[in-house]
Amino acid sequence: MITGQQKLDFINQVASLCAELAPKYDIKVISPIIAQAILESNWGTSGLATRGKNLFGIKCGSSWKGASINMQTKEEYSPGTLTNISANFRKYDSWTESIEDYFKFCSTKRYAKLKECYTPLAYCQAIKDAGYATSSTYVKSLTDIISANDLTRFDTVKADDTVEHKITAVIDYTDVVNAVIQGIYGDGEQRIMLLAKNGYNPLAVQFMV
Repeated sequence: MITGQQKLDFINQVASLCAELAPKYDIKVISPIIAQAILESNWGTSGLATRGKNLFGIKCGSSWKGASINMQTKEEYSPGTLTNISANFRKYDSWTESIEDYFKFCSTKRYAKLKECYTPLAYCQAIKDAGYATSSTYVKSLTDIISANDLTRFDTVKADDTVEHKITAVIDYTDVVNAVIQGIYGDGEQRIMLLAKNGYNPLAVQFMV
């Protein structure tokens, strides 16, 4: 059983380093990254996290020159069908090294859209679309973790040229939800950007819609 204090300590440890590294890689939100670490490593308790210090489930790939560890995992190549496979994962000396490598891994051309994400929902969708994970519920799993653990408190985004604010929920979303339903905010990335620029949490609005 993972205690509440252990979860809090894990979040703070991951968040601290992510907050330091994100600006160097032009990443605007870190709550999805914290959520990924939680999901991929089961709060740092998985075999890969304990034996390989790998918090993000990153496989070796052809470019990896470091140490590796072979582990069993599941992939969802077809929606709803899990396939057991054996794969070589990157092995690190510490969780810190794992977090640092995550940012390097996501700085490649394949994940270029992550730099354009100003909201947690946009980041989760972009990293899924880029093929980071095969799970058909990956975006929902991440957003659920973000919501359950109030991870957006770690997000500070630049909504326009002069105003920097934290994305936080407001009490009454009735008007904006109705506006979204009517199509006033458009859809997709346009909707996310407009909501964020007007001070709304796109993730909260999405859930309400």
